[in-house]
Amino acid sequence: MNMLKMFFLSRKLALFLLVAILSSVLVASLVPQTFITPAAKMQNWRADNEWLVPIADVCGLNHVYTAPWFAVFIALALVSLSLSLIEQFRAALRRTFKAAPLPESGGSRIRATEQRIPATMRRHGYLLLSRTASWRFVKNPWGYWGNFLLHAGIVATIAASLLVALTQQRGAIILVEGVPHQTGEPWESEEHGLLTERLSLPYSVRLDQLKLEFRKDNHVDQVASEITLFPENGGDVRRLTAAINANLTYQGKRIYQSNDYGDAFTLEFTSADGGTHREKLLLLHPAGLDKAGYGDFDFPWLKYNLSTKYYADADKKLITSPDRLLVLRIMENNRELGRISLKNGESGRLGNYLVRLTAVEKWSKLIFVHVPGMPLVFIGFMMIVLGIMLNFFTPPREFIVARDGDGFLFFWRAEKFADFYADEHEGILKNIETEQA
Repeated sequence: MNMLKMFFLSRKLALFLLVAILSSVLVASLVPQTFITPAAKMQNWRADNEWLVPIADVCGLNHVYTAPWFAVFIALALVSLSLSLIEQFRAALRRTFKAAPLPESGGSRIRATEQRIPATMRRHGYLLLSRTASWRFVKNPWGYWGNFLLHAGIVATIAASLLVALTQQRGAIILVEGVPHQTGEPWESEEHGLLTERLSLPYSVRLDQLKLEFRKDNHVDQVASEITLFPENGGDVRRLTAAINANLTYQGKRIYQSNDYGDAFTLEFTSADGGTHREKLLLLHPAGLDKAGYGDFDFPWLKYNLSTKYYADADKKLITSPDRLLVLRIMENNRELGRISLKNGESGRLGNYLVRLTAVEKWSKLIFVHVPGMPLVFIGFMMIVLGIMLNFFTPPREFIVARDGDGFLFFWRAEKFADFYADEHEGILKNIETEQA
């Protein structure tokens, strides 16, 4: 049992877990994560990194924070830190209440009366914590608990991280104005912890309006989605607004406005033999009047790649103009085979197809999150900050006082910054000498 305890408290294990967890975070930042990466970008990454795809699929590198091995790292760190926390508690308890041994040398001898010493010490903020053969006075005894609180905060944060890794549920949906996402329909992207199933909404969601606010330089300043929730049991309909940097919670789930939004273009492709295909292309909103929103699409009925872009205003004068300009190109191995520009209601020929732009609508991506344990994360951070404050702003200082003939020996020490508080020590001794004179 002791060997197992020593293993979890070993510096080598702590260093290994620290490196492993930091490396996991680094991998998550370098390898696209499925939940936050658009499907098209993920496909491009897989095509560009074919050698890495098998490793990523087997090891879960595209969903690091819900991978089993990441949960194992967090669990091992939690066990190690919990055992360390117990040791910190015992150390703080011992330092606070246990009588300190009398130093073998040093100290200042002062002639003083036994009755006046406690009152003088108390006036300078030193509390009498033990009285045996010697007296022990401590200033800021709560400072002994700084390391304990620091470790407790880390343990709480790690425990919350493990809870999140095991029980989190996230789902993202793309909504086009006026088209509801029904209960039970698949998510655009989704991830969940090892101990839970995929997130399910007990209501359908409809995007009523995507509202964009622009700065003077025509860059987007704020994004908000006005949505309506329709409960599946026929309850009250709720109208809510999700916006970037705005908190929105409904029925225990957080709803976030994504940075993905733009215009949806409905196209009708008619072939020479009269066959018709209807497609809705979702393109990201342009970054400015002279910028375009881009997208590449592959359809099973079209043997070429469809490369698209659009401008917010065909005349490039007004960022809020409803007069969008859509540019379509068919590509084969980076070679352009045909191009056409369309505004809403217009049609033209692209290759062997007659293409008509039948509708332009707004679309937005919303993220629904159910993450138990997040309050514990904030509690953990508060404990960490409190522990740091106790360590650096209230370091304990103590006097050990023992009788020595007709006087007393005063031994002083500080947990931290002894040189900084040396004047305090000398001043107290002078006060005691003055009061006894």
